[in-house]
Amino acid sequence: MSEPVITKSHHEAVKSHHAEQQQHGTHEAKLMSSEQHTLQQQLERIEHNFTYHPPKDGQQTRYETMRNKAKEFATEIAHMSPASREQSLALTHLEEAVMWANAAISRET
Repeated sequence: MSEPVITKSHHEAVKSHHAEQQQHGTHEAKLMSSEQHTLQQQLERIEHNFTYHPPKDGQQTRYETMRNKAKEFATEIAHMSPASREQSLALTHLEEAVMWANAAISRET
């Protein structure tokens, strides 16, 4: 049985394949590092968002103003539109908007 003949092009192909694998491994490591960084940011955001933030200077007044303005608008919606699914959705989304606005106020750093 004779030994397989390894040509220069075969040797170069093997070398190229190894270089590609190494480069792919580096790319995967960067992706994992990026994913870990993203996970860390997500965990920090979760910690911040699910922590009680007592009102600071002026925030309570801003909450009340936000609620009062939304209440005025909700009353207008109730008077100007017929009772319907659409009216209910409008009021629900207004409540949701106030909730998110208050969350923005409470979470400010």
